[in-house]
Amino acid sequence: MAATGKRENDPALIVTNETRGEQLVARGSVARSMWTRGKGLLGTNSLEPGDGLLIEPCQSIHSFWMRYPFDALFLDRGSRVVHLISRMRPNRISRHVFAARSVLELPAGTIEATGTQRGDQLRCVVQPAARGRLDGAAGDAL
Repeated sequence: MAATGKRENDPALIVTNETRGEQLVARGSVARSMWTRGKGLLGTNSLEPGDGLLIEPCQSIHSFWMRYPFDALFLDRGSRVVHLISRMRPNRISRHVFAARSVLELPAGTIEATGTQRGDQLRCVVQPAARGRLDGAAGDAL
């Protein structure tokens, strides 16, 4: 099981920064239910490179009870970066980002390593798994 709590047969979220030509997430998860959005990354020990969690809908986040820092990209309805937080430390609250529709949580240092900036266009795609589905159709862009 990955740090994001994914099971082997869950569909995988892949996120690419189309503006920079950089892959941000190779094996991520999507949190859409009240339970999964509320839980987020709680209970995990780390995010490995390539991991990520897309929380939608979401306009603000917190890092209470987290054990490690992480990066966060706030995305509008078209998956454009409208706000970012680099290395959000535990026990913090983000500001409310009214333009955001979702938040992509990434391993700390991903923003810096990929050069991701406000205004960058992301592409979020759910890849099919052997079994199971997320809330959207497998293979669909979010």
